[in-house]
Amino acid sequence: MEKTLRNPRQAGSQIGFEDISLTSILRDLLRNILLIVLSALIFAGGFYIVKNETFKPQYKSEATFLVSTRDGSFDAYSNLSTTIQLNQVFKMILDSDALKEAVKTDLGLTELDATITASNVAETNLLVLSVVAPTPSDSYKILCSVIKNYPIFSDEVMGNAVMDVFDAPSVPTKPINSVGGFKWAVIGFLAGAVLMAAAVILLSYFKDTVKNERQVEKKLDTKLYAVIPHEKKRKRRGLLVTDITSSFGFREAYNKLRSRVEREYSRKGFKVFAISSPLENEGKTTVAANLALSLAKKKYKVLMADFDLRNPAVAKIFELEVGDREFTSAFGDSKVQDIEKYIIGDDKTGIDFLACTRQIDNVNNVLRRGVLSSIVNELKHRYDYVIIDTPPVAFVSDIDDVASASDASILVVREDYTKAMVINDSIDSMTRTGTPLLGAVLNNSLGSSEAFGSGYAYYGGYGKYSGYKKYGKYAKYDSSSKKEGGNER
Repeated sequence: MEKTLRNPRQAGSQIGFEDISLTSILRDLLRNILLIVLSALIFAGGFYIVKNETFKPQYKSEATFLVSTRDGSFDAYSNLSTTIQLNQVFKMILDSDALKEAVKTDLGLTELDATITASNVAETNLLVLSVVAPTPSDSYKILCSVIKNYPIFSDEVMGNAVMDVFDAPSVPTKPINSVGGFKWAVIGFLAGAVLMAAAVILLSYFKDTVKNERQVEKKLDTKLYAVIPHEKKRKRRGLLVTDITSSFGFREAYNKLRSRVEREYSRKGFKVFAISSPLENEGKTTVAANLALSLAKKKYKVLMADFDLRNPAVAKIFELEVGDREFTSAFGDSKVQDIEKYIIGDDKTGIDFLACTRQIDNVNNVLRRGVLSSIVNELKHRYDYVIIDTPPVAFVSDIDDVASASDASILVVREDYTKAMVINDSIDSMTRTGTPLLGAVLNNSLGSSEAFGSGYAYYGGYGKYSGYKKYGKYAKYDSSSKKEGGNER
């Protein structure tokens, strides 16, 4: 069936909101949690510094007056009424330009940078006059000047009122306001975290990786062949279906993959399968190993060959004792039949192996196409299935010879890891070998139905796998410089 979208950029641009991957966004937020925290701390420090630098302290000086009538009456009601009226008069006087001009003239000021207020104490004949100014001395001097000048204006409207000082003004010792540095630091922390998280979410949304099953068909030039859910890595142990602690969803995903491979044999006679990936750390070795184990569980005669000679990993995963049976020596033998002496049988798994432990740089001299094809054909006659772990496609050309000697190839694509452009370049490279590409296995998927069945939500890993950094032009397309765990070998 012809695909309508083959350009990964075109495909990515047509992804709508229905294709938003929450698991991808959450994964990117977790990957960048340190960056989010760092941004939050920088904003918190910035807000705190700015607030301290721009802080203007305010000092308040107060004087309390006892209000009574001029006739000397001690009628509480009269005094309370007089206080209320005087408070209203004071508010008008304090707001007037006349009093402010009198205070400025008295103190020799050009500007009156202060707030003057009057208020009465509830249910009493006490009146409080206060001045708020930037310095303690200013607040005190202005208040004294107000007390000195107010009678000129109040006597005209409240001549019957007498104000006696009840509590004299004093120079304030501390400001009435505070820096509030901690509060602003908290606000800055939250602002920084939200802004950086929003940036991460936007970048995650527009990142042109394969984030879920739907995007395999939309972005890639191949079909979805299988989905392997994310599985938590147990300490010092590989992600193998034979592990009794592996989840049902994880084991069932490989049973489905095995069934598809069995159908390839029954329909087309395919027995030799090359398992590869665009970049390192996508999980091709784990997928190849578990496929071999799933086939062996059904009593098939299975051989697994580690042709990833620059970074062999099969012997480590299965804890094989290779010794003097490094199979790379077989390529120098004069007879293909001599391959037998390099095969390592493993009674525990029921699988035979061609394995090596030494990294080889001159792979092209070792994997000579003629000898390689002869060896694979010999193995094909001896075994029901041959599973080959191959190098990453984007890094080296080794896959060409290996894939050409195989019946079919499978591309392992780690979810939300490699750019679609790089994957499609790898698909083109594998297609050019002439060997049928069965499709892509979406590995380490958090969004699949099997993933929810597995009950795990964190990453594990097989550790370092960086032997290809000096070979590949695609290292810069790796969407995560940090090697995170899960089904990633």
